[in-house]
Amino acid sequence: MRMTIGRLAVLATFSTGIAAVQAAPVATGASIARITSSVQPRQTYQTLNQIQAFALPDTSYTGVGGLFVEFASTATTGFGSICTGSLIGPSLVITAAHCLDAPASDPVTGISFFLPSYLNDQGTTAGREVIDAAGFALHPDYLGSTLGGNDVAVILLDDKASASRDIYGLYSGTAELNNLSYQKVGTGTIGLGSTGTFEGAGEPADLDTRKRVGLNLYETLWGTLINQYFGLGSCAVGDLDLSGAPCDGMLVFDMDNGDPFNDVLGRFMGLNDTGRRLYGAVVDASSSPGDSGGPTFIDGLIAGITSFGITGNIYEPGDCGPGSVDPSFSDAGRCTDASVGELAVDTRVASATVMSFLDPFLDEQTRLWGEFQTVLADPFVPSRGAVLSAPSTLAVTMLAMALLYRRRRSAC
Repeated sequence: MRMTIGRLAVLATFSTGIAAVQAAPVATGASIARITSSVQPRQTYQTLNQIQAFALPDTSYTGVGGLFVEFASTATTGFGSICTGSLIGPSLVITAAHCLDAPASDPVTGISFFLPSYLNDQGTTAGREVIDAAGFALHPDYLGSTLGGNDVAVILLDDKASASRDIYGLYSGTAELNNLSYQKVGTGTIGLGSTGTFEGAGEPADLDTRKRVGLNLYETLWGTLINQYFGLGSCAVGDLDLSGAPCDGMLVFDMDNGDPFNDVLGRFMGLNDTGRRLYGAVVDASSSPGDSGGPTFIDGLIAGITSFGITGNIYEPGDCGPGSVDPSFSDAGRCTDASVGELAVDTRVASATVMSFLDPFLDEQTRLWGEFQTVLADPFVPSRGAVLSAPSTLAVTMLAMALLYRRRRSAC
């Protein structure tokens, strides 16, 4: 995929770490190596016909769009990075830091924001709005790995978006874990929870660049999961901080299919929930390549930013596959392939460290454009027939949205 994007003026110094999750040092034994090597930037959904049913019309979530990031190497390779972003000011986009993190040898040279996405709800470019970026800034405490938290960034656009685009407010409450269903929106890859993102011969294309919505709920915090997994009283493991800063800065959910056997947080943490239901069908959404940086809405406000996924097999000895809580693995042999039995993690917008990072940029938007109106996202619910018309043999499969789609990075 090749797109030409103008030069970018960087607003803040960014980390030189590679955006894809890096293997962490084995500070306290093989258990740390196991959990970090299992992490992949992935994200997912439910039944085959939901791939179409959950595609958004242009009139829904009009301030969420696709991001194409160009690197110095794009001029020769033709490949860049695809993520998702949302308007939180007339010319301000929130996304994930790892989407823009790049080594000094191959820096970001341009970013374009596509609204409503790369393609509209008809699969064409009609009515599409494309705005180039003037600059970007990563959270200063983002350390080059999504495992360390603060995986959030802002992009300043060259001009404000058209008046028809939604601008979203930020969730600042503390009730994210109170059984609140959410809507996750992204522009990434697609697939099935039984097999992960499409990547084999004979399967549909894994990336159609359409914007989709999915449902799930947050069940725990990353710090709580890490403490439970390692049996520690803090979020730090030796020299390796797996918590985010602070410990409550990352929200965790799993991908369920209705079967308690594949309920990762139910089996291993006692957080029993086998999936969101819509018209009687399980509709859990989670993470797969391209939705990185995408918003998660609670009560119409952005509460989370899509960060990374990890296999539920970290809790079990041996490999993923049949008989495991994570029964699928990718053609490349990865356990984390955007399928059932996996965990996903979002950056928590209400975290004090995230809010303090965002506030100056929001204040600057007011200085640039005057007071602007934010809207509550209008929850998109597909028609009853669209959810229930899938063949019964596909009743527990999942649709896959993407967390990060980086064709240029083999580690994706």
